[in-house]
Amino acid sequence: NVPNKGVSIRTFTPQDLHEVFDIRLMMDTFFAKDVLLTLKYNQDLRQQFIKNLEAQRKFVENNESLKNPDEYFALDLEFHTLFLTASGNQKVVDIFRGLQPFTYTAGNYIKQPHERDLECVEEHQAILDAILASDLDTLQKALVTHLNNSKKAIQLIYNVNNVILSNNK
Repeated sequence: NVPNKGVSIRTFTPQDLHEVFDIRLMMDTFFAKDVLLTLKYNQDLRQQFIKNLEAQRKFVENNESLKNPDEYFALDLEFHTLFLTASGNQKVVDIFRGLQPFTYTAGNYIKQPHERDLECVEEHQAILDAILASDLDTLQKALVTHLNNSKKAIQLIYNVNNVILSNNK
């Protein structure tokens, strides 16, 4: 902020979206093996995953994500933070948290539809199932599927919103 000059706001661009999801894909798939090993032995962290996913499922099945998208976003954020916490690498957790202003902007400004929230819960279930089965290949595929689907959904919503905005000028 510069006095008497206003505030400069940086907008979320399609390139930002692409880069953020590339970084997330690299981190999640790179640390998947460490996550499996950690969760094989750490019952408390595994239980946190299960409770988080149960809360997500209940939340979206009751249509709460329509009424309280911020609360759903917090549950989603917790799921992914737990995943990277299980890597045992604090720097990667910090990097993930640093990416959240972009993801939060996408989640709130663009308003992900309830149908996508339901899909995300199923994709999170596939991730958790692979973790509980200690199946690295299935985990890698589930991570790639989830992150690519999320990226595509946000890109589509972003693009449509831009078309609507340009037609309303």
